[in-house]
Amino acid sequence: MAVQLRKPILVTGVGLSFLLWIGSTIQDSLSGFGELGIPTAIALGTGFWWLKSRRKAQTPSPVALPEIDQKAVESAIEQVQKILDQIRTDAPETELSSLQKRLEELPQNLDRATLNIAITGGKNVGKTRLKEALTVSNHNIIETSALYQNDDQSDAIENSILQREIAIFIVNGDLTDSEYQTLNQWKQLQQKTLVVFNKQDHYSPEQQAVILKQLKTRLSETFPESNLITTTADPAPIKVRKFKTDNSQEEWLETPSPEIETLQTHLNHLLNEEKTTLLYQSTWRKAQLLKKEAKTILNAIRRQRSLPYIEQYQWIAAGTAFANPVSSLDLLATAAINTQLVFDLGKIYQQKFSWQQAQTVAGTLGKQMVQLGLVEFSTQTITSLLKTNAVTYVAGGTVQGFSAAYLTRIAGLSLIEYFQEQEISETTGEGFNLNRLQEKIKQVFQNNQRTALLKNLLQQGKERLFKGNQVTAI
Repeated sequence: MAVQLRKPILVTGVGLSFLLWIGSTIQDSLSGFGELGIPTAIALGTGFWWLKSRRKAQTPSPVALPEIDQKAVESAIEQVQKILDQIRTDAPETELSSLQKRLEELPQNLDRATLNIAITGGKNVGKTRLKEALTVSNHNIIETSALYQNDDQSDAIENSILQREIAIFIVNGDLTDSEYQTLNQWKQLQQKTLVVFNKQDHYSPEQQAVILKQLKTRLSETFPESNLITTTADPAPIKVRKFKTDNSQEEWLETPSPEIETLQTHLNHLLNEEKTTLLYQSTWRKAQLLKKEAKTILNAIRRQRSLPYIEQYQWIAAGTAFANPVSSLDLLATAAINTQLVFDLGKIYQQKFSWQQAQTVAGTLGKQMVQLGLVEFSTQTITSLLKTNAVTYVAGGTVQGFSAAYLTRIAGLSLIEYFQEQEISETTGEGFNLNRLQEKIKQVFQNNQRTALLKNLLQQGKERLFKGNQVTAI
C-alpha cells in the first residue's frame, strides 16, 4: 500500500518502521512482541515516552478567587473581543453583529445607578411572599421561575440570575445536592448570594436550630456566615384569645408581621456600601457569558476543521497496521501518527507544543487507552463484527487495522474535547493538564463505544483498506 505524505514527523516515523522491518536483526530482537498483537503495540507505542516522565499526580491546591475590579472587567472584555476576532479570521462569513453590540455595551453597565436583585430557589420556598415583604428603594427586584423543575429552562434561568448584582437564594430546609452544587458554581463566578432559610414557623425551635446548624456547616467553606439569614416571609396565622370581665372569652386568628429585618438590613448595606464592587462583578459575569457564547461558535468552526484531520490519520494508522506484517515495528509509526495529530490539532486550536510536549501528550493518550480497556474492547468488538461480515482476514492485519483506526479516532476526539476548554494561546503547551486530558479520554470512550459506530467504521474501512491502494495526502 503506497502512502504519500507531506508531514515530516509522519514520514520519519512511518518510514522508519518499515525500514526496521527490512532489517532482520531488528526484527528478531523485537519478535517477542508479536504475540501482543497490533492493538496492544499501538497503545504501547503511544505510551513509549510516558515511561520516561511518569510521575505521580499531585492534588492541586485550592485557587483563591481573583478580585474583580476595573482591570479584571477590561481584561474579560478583551478576551471576548479576541475570540470574536479569531472567529472572523477562521470563518469571516460568521454573523457576529449581535455579540459585538452586546460586548460594546458592557462598559455602560458600570455606570448604572439602579442595581438588580434576583429572588430565586426551588419550588414552594416562598419567593413571592419574600419579594412582597422586602422594601428596596431605587432598585429592581425580580422573582425567577423555580429552579430544578425544567431542564430546558434551567440554563436560561441561571444565566438571568448571574446577570444580577445580588441573588437571594431561598431554601426551606437543609440543602439538597443540586442546591449545594449551584451555590458552589455561583461562588466561582463571584455571584453575591444571600442564602435565606425561610418558613421557620413550619418547624419547632429545636428543629430550626438543627437545620440552621446543618446549613452553617455545609456553607462554611462557600459563604461567610453573615450571608446565611433566617426569615419568615409569610407567617402562619396564630390563634389569639381574649378574656372578658364577665369570664367569657373571644378568639380569632391573627397573622404576625413578616420576620425579615435581618435580611432587609443586610441587603441595604450591600446596596449602599458595596455598589461599585457589585457592578464590577456583574459586568465581569456578563462578559463571561458572552465569552461562552463566542467560544461555542469558535469551537464549532474548529471542530469542523479538525474532523477531516482525524479522518485522515485514523486511516493512515489503519493502513500502516494493515500493511506492516511485523506488529512490533508498528510502535514507531503509531507514535509518529499520534504525535503529528497532537501538533496539527493543537495548531487549529492555537495551542503550540514542543516536540517533547507532544510526545508526552501522545504517551498519555496511549497509557490511558490501555488502562480504560480500549484496546481490548476494540479488538474483541471488531473481531465479533468481522465474523458476521464479508470482510476476510487479509494477511492477519484486518482486526489490527480497524483497531488502529478506532483508537486514533478516540485520541483525536479526546484532544478536541480538551482543546475546546482552553484559552486562545500560543504558549500553553507547558501547562498541559494531563489529568484533564485523561478525563476527556474517559468521556469520549464512554460516548463512542457503541457497536453502531464501529459498524460504520468497518463499512468505511472496507472501501479504504481493500478497494484502494493509496492513503490520501494531507
